[in-house]
Amino acid sequence: MNPAQTPPPCGSTATPTELSQLDTSLLRSLFEEMPAAVAVLQTNAQIVIANPMFAALLGYSMAELQARCLSDLLPQPASWDLPTLAASGQPVEICYRCPDSSTRWVSGRVSAMGATLGLEQMYILVLHDIEPQKQAELALHQQEVELETMLQGISDLVLVVDAAGRYHKILSARTDLLYCPAAELLGKTINQLLPEAVAAASMQAIQQALQTQQPVTYEYTLEIQGQERWFSTRILPLTNQPSSRFWCDLPVDSLNRPLNLAGPSRDALSDPQLDPLLIVVARDVTEQKQLHLALQASEARLRRILNRTHASIVCLRRCSPGDFQYEYVSAGYENVFGFTPDEIAADRNLWRSRVFPEDLPRLALPEQVTQPSTSSAEYRFRHKDGSIRWIANMATTEWDTTLNDWVVTAIDIDITDRKRAEAVLQQNQERLAFLLEASPAAIYTAQPLPDCRTTFVSPVIESIIGYTPAEVCQPGFWVDHIYPEDQPQALQAVAKLTEKRSVAYEYRFYHKDGSIRWIAEEAKLIRDAAGQPVEMIGYCVDITERKMAELGLQQLNIDLEQRIQIRTAALQESEELFRQFAENIESGFWMKNIHGQTLYVSPSIERIWGVAADVLRCDPQAWRAALHPDDQTLIASTCCWADEVEYRIIRPDGAIRWIRDRAFPVRNAQGEIYRIAGITEDITDRKQAEAFLEMQLHQKEILLKEVHHRVKNNLQIISAMLKLQAHSTEDAAILDVLEDSRSRLRAIALIHETLYQSPNLEQLDFHLYIQQLGNAVLASQSTSNQIRLVYQVQPVVLNLETAIPCGLLLNELLTNAIKHAFPDGRTGVIRVVLDVLPVDAQSGVTPFQPQEAGASLSCHSRRSRYRLTVQDNGIGMPADFNLAGLKSLGLKIACDLALQLQGTLTLDSVQGTRFQLTFSELQYHQRF
Repeated sequence: MNPAQTPPPCGSTATPTELSQLDTSLLRSLFEEMPAAVAVLQTNAQIVIANPMFAALLGYSMAELQARCLSDLLPQPASWDLPTLAASGQPVEICYRCPDSSTRWVSGRVSAMGATLGLEQMYILVLHDIEPQKQAELALHQQEVELETMLQGISDLVLVVDAAGRYHKILSARTDLLYCPAAELLGKTINQLLPEAVAAASMQAIQQALQTQQPVTYEYTLEIQGQERWFSTRILPLTNQPSSRFWCDLPVDSLNRPLNLAGPSRDALSDPQLDPLLIVVARDVTEQKQLHLALQASEARLRRILNRTHASIVCLRRCSPGDFQYEYVSAGYENVFGFTPDEIAADRNLWRSRVFPEDLPRLALPEQVTQPSTSSAEYRFRHKDGSIRWIANMATTEWDTTLNDWVVTAIDIDITDRKRAEAVLQQNQERLAFLLEASPAAIYTAQPLPDCRTTFVSPVIESIIGYTPAEVCQPGFWVDHIYPEDQPQALQAVAKLTEKRSVAYEYRFYHKDGSIRWIAEEAKLIRDAAGQPVEMIGYCVDITERKMAELGLQQLNIDLEQRIQIRTAALQESEELFRQFAENIESGFWMKNIHGQTLYVSPSIERIWGVAADVLRCDPQAWRAALHPDDQTLIASTCCWADEVEYRIIRPDGAIRWIRDRAFPVRNAQGEIYRIAGITEDITDRKQAEAFLEMQLHQKEILLKEVHHRVKNNLQIISAMLKLQAHSTEDAAILDVLEDSRSRLRAIALIHETLYQSPNLEQLDFHLYIQQLGNAVLASQSTSNQIRLVYQVQPVVLNLETAIPCGLLLNELLTNAIKHAFPDGRTGVIRVVLDVLPVDAQSGVTPFQPQEAGASLSCHSRRSRYRLTVQDNGIGMPADFNLAGLKSLGLKIACDLALQLQGTLTLDSVQGTRFQLTFSELQYHQRF
């Protein structure tokens, strides 16, 4: 405001004119200083006055606005009907172009003035700059368009739900992912539509998102249109805050900036009375899940392959120059090297320490790598079990961008068996080369028809046809040198290879020296996988000498045919003789093949079995049906060509016959059994005679036992009579003689008693007899327990011829020891020993040699020898005692019995007395 125009203070005495001027000045000042753009217009929109703000808003100067029509400045609206605009009272928005060609949005309101004062009708136009609001609205509209376009274009299903799980809006075009049609979805809740498990998980996620005000992600499956679909769903709470994080969290790859949902956009998505709302973004991850499951299955298969393969796969990382660490070791490592993955990882130098030092330079060592490479090598490794293994190594070195370091992947395979096979193959190749050179046959390979050119032939070909291998391999050589008459036959044989696996043929061939040689050849056609001929392989042999020999054989064949005719006639005559023999002998004759089929049965068998010969020949069951039930098991277990078997049959008339079958194999010219022949004989009469003889023998055994029993009884009677005789005298010498006689009778009687109680009447268990006799002698000669008998006897069986004299001799020796070895009540032991000696055993003591011829047993005899020892620990014999001058009757009898046994009796008096009798079993002498 101009200071000169400052109104006077209250109470001043200004004139009306002055006051009027003052009011006008104040109004002008207020008009010019108003913050709004104001202009006074005439009815025709002519500008009467405008304040500076109006001029500045429109971009004009005050001078440019003088007397200007508003329609010139603001072309919109087209006609400025001020009375109508003033009467409506509604603002009008105008977009106009400024003098600098820029556009600007303004909002204007028109009001009438001056008519009530009787003045000319004027209008006041007040303009407001709404350019910022318009720009914001345009930007917001653009965002909404972009958002709508984006939501319709994304592959995810976007929904708006409330806290109760009720569906409010569908914001994306992926209605194919809806569990039910959109019309049925809106207004209903999750619990009403979705399966129970999915609904429960969804409601739990909604509650969690509302409580934490953070996005919640979960997964579930739904069956949509008959197909199971996997979904990864993200639930986010929706707020009115500007720049909501929801849009940043949308799983839409194309959305790379946040959008503002404040204001109209937020209102467009929800009803404020239904807050809070949530955004549900459901992504169909079925393909990803299937890929994930397929990847898991693939990883599992790869893991199984790695675990089951016999190859070792190792991944090593170079940590620094000169150092490395294991990143991966497959389970196959143990199969190759013997060490477990844990063992090799625990000791990084373990593998290197067991590689042969001379093989290390060939290998790619991880601590030395500096550039990408691929290598393969073979090396030797000392296995955990100590064996040496050959290993094939394939290593790849590459830079791992993830680890930011060099990585070596090594595959090791145990090729020990292959190395051995290669060694064997090398040996076989050497053998083959030797065989090719040493074999009398020429081995060759040739192209198949029609070329037939030889591609390889062994050097021996030169010794067959005179040409070198190089000459034979020339094109057309082989066919050109075949004898002309044999060429069609040879080519025809080769042509048959297309139908047969191999062919063999013979032909004549021109030798280099001009002679004609006979060649035997065998060829085989080799085919590829498609069955197409690849080459021929075969061998050829010079058979000229054989062919010459065949000419001689032809003459021999003629001679042989003549001999065969003669032999056939002789064979026919022999067969007739055989038939006559088989049909007329009393015994039956049969013949079978090696399979058991009956080929021939003689008529004599019909007389024995009572069954027709044809029936026995044609019906195998006829043989078995006639067998006695008790003998069927015997026949079933007997080989068909057993030497001899006896069994019973039941004839059709019920008679039981004993049969003896003797079978023998018939061999052909090669010595092979091809027939079984046998003779069947009726031995019923013989069996009956044997049964009768057996009965007679049994009766004789009973009689013999009775004889032994009666002899024993008679001896006991004699002994009793001697005892009675002893009661009639008191002479001590006579009593001793009688008692000695009784003792000898007891010894003989005991033998007879043992024999008739034994099942074998010809032999005696002498070791048992010794104990019985010793106990009997001791009981009769000693009434006290001062003397003890000890037996060391081996099982020995003697015939009666030997047992009687041997028992009497033992009786004399025991009686002598009991009487004289332990005088005055001394105690002692008498030891009786019976040994079986080897044939060439010697006693080691000078024996008593009788003078009678034949009394001693020759040392060259092969019969078993026995040694009977009677030894006591008594007072012994006198120093001058000599067996040659015996006076004692008992010892004389002992010596005589030794002579009867053809044995050797020896005496040893070093410690007590020891008598030893060495003898063999005597042979039985026929007495009647």
